[in-house]
Amino acid sequence: MNPLSKYFTPGEQRILLFLVGFALLGLSARFFTEKSSDGVDSLRVTLAENDLRIDLRNPTLDDLIALPGIGETKARAIVDYAKNPGFSCREDLMNVRGIGKKLYQGMLPYLIPLDNETVVEDSLLLVDINRAGVEELMAIDGIGVVLAGRIVRYREENGRFRKIEELLDVEGIGEKILDKMKPAITLGD
Repeated sequence: MNPLSKYFTPGEQRILLFLVGFALLGLSARFFTEKSSDGVDSLRVTLAENDLRIDLRNPTLDDLIALPGIGETKARAIVDYAKNPGFSCREDLMNVRGIGKKLYQGMLPYLIPLDNETVVEDSLLLVDINRAGVEELMAIDGIGVVLAGRIVRYREENGRFRKIEELLDVEGIGEKILDKMKPAITLGD
């Protein structure tokens, strides 16, 4: 005898069974998704905080793959180039197949200056917040993929930024983050 038949009709029992099965499926999917996304979330945090610093004299494959826009193939090409002929400056990255100016600029904040370079070069790189895509915006100190996406979405919905302070209208950007961003951004023409 089915103990549920006392409380539910056969149709209601089928619906209840379906809902329980659906809930179990959702819980198991959430469990496996959380397991696999933990690495991605911690990676985003690392990149957003700009803690990842790469020395091109001895780059590691894992560190390079963690950079935005760099997959395993480009990472291997960079490691190979570091071995022969070697990097004399960070700009040599553009000699590696698949690394153009745009990708180089996105990588620059994560690269340790080589002996003949100065940190001042990083401050000369300005990101146009009225034209930059998500990857370019992520090159700004303190901006991760979520905030970069919000900036692009805000710009699409409201038009060009007329003054830098309008960034405060973007969800998640406060005075502290804006102050951190100001040296690296421009409104363009």
